[in-house]
Order: sequence, then C-alpha cells, then structure tokens
Amino acid sequence: MTHITRKWLSVLSLTLLLCVLTCNICSADDTAAISIKCQYKDKMIEGVQFQLKLVATISYDKANGTLVYQMVPEAKAFSKKDAFGVERAFDNMTAAQSNAFAQNLSKSVQFDKKHIFTASTDKNGVAAITGLPAGIYLIEQSGATGVAKEYTEYKPFLCDVPFMNEDGTLQYTRTVFPKSEVKFVPPDGGNNPPPDGGKNPPPDGDGNIPTTGDNFSLPLLLGLGGVC
Repeated sequence: MTHITRKWLSVLSLTLLLCVLTCNICSADDTAAISIKCQYKDKMIEGVQFQLKLVATISYDKANGTLVYQMVPEAKAFSKKDAFGVERAFDNMTAAQSNAFAQNLSKSVQFDKKHIFTASTDKNGVAAITGLPAGIYLIEQSGATGVAKEYTEYKPFLCDVPFMNEDGTLQYTRTVFPKSEVKFVPPDGGNNPPPDGGKNPPPDGDGNIPTTGDNFSLPLLLGLGGVC
C-alpha cells in the first residue's frame, strides 16, 4: 500500500468518525403542524388572525434520547435579560412561568420575518399551519375580521412541536384550544365607567390563556447557542 493510499484511507476514516459523532444530534427532519381551534361554547369563531413566531429550533439527541432546543438569535438575546431565561433549563416549567415568558417575549422581541408564520381561522374555527420547522413557537393574535371581532383578544402563549410521547416517539402535530370570551358590552353602552376606573382586574385574573387541549411541556434549554 502506497503512502498516498494510506493517507486517503486515514482521511476517510476520520471523516466517517466525525459523521457518526455529529449525527448523534440530528435535526428533527419531519416538518411540524399546529392547529389552533377557536370556539365559544358551540360556536366556531372564524376570522381570528394569528402569527406564529419561532422562538427556538428543536433537534433530537439520539445518543440520549432527548430533545435539544436552540433559541433563534433575537430570542436568545432577550433571554439573557429576562428573569425566566437566565442560563437555566425550563424543565417542568409551570403554566404561569410559560405564560409570563410568552408575554415578555411578545412585548420585548422584534422577530425576524423569516421566523414568522401566519394563519387565520376558517368557518370551522381552525387555523391550521403545516410545513413548520420543528421548534418552540410564540403564538399571538394579530387581528380579527367578521364575527371574530365579537370576542376578546387571545393573549400570547407558547407551543412546542414536536414533543415526545411517553413511549419515546416524537409527535409532530399539535392542536391547541385558546380560551374564548365574548366581549362584554354594558347595558348603558359603556357610558358609565366602573368606580375604580377599571384598575382592578376580574377576580380570576386568568385572562384567556389556553387552558385546554394537549398538555403543555417545555423542557427548554435556553442557555444553548442560537441559530440563524
């Protein structure tokens, strides 16, 4: 065997080794789909406009059988300043924490256009978005038309897809059910303001954060590097 042949065999072996090591963490290649169902009692709400903003991409660590999250640059920069995102993992993040993080993201981060996807609910009250990159999404209502104007605006919330089932398989579709409320119109048409000037929130204070549908889980590793 010549010196040149041995050299190329060494290069080939090293290349194959690097490929094996690199592929232990692979992107979740299957595209994801999210359906947002807007319904009030037996009424389907058509005309709700949503924006889905990619907060973090998802990769699958085959060696450990876990999902790995990398925040997009604009969200990563924000996480360093946010009380919920300083070099920590969001394992078993509570609903209150995820809702607070979503609202802070919505107020503070200007997302790149390439990370924003849009959809509107149809006559069945469903906004279905397919072909999404695997990731964590901030879902915001961006507008309303027709009958949708009769309902209160949905607050921002987070949705992760894919997520891991109990048997270790990945689920690439998710349906979420944000809570719908009819706008309250006082009998006097709103001419008489409340005594407190509207400063005190309703007793439940929950607003319309999604409370039904798939269980929400976000084991976000927000301290990891960002992606472009």
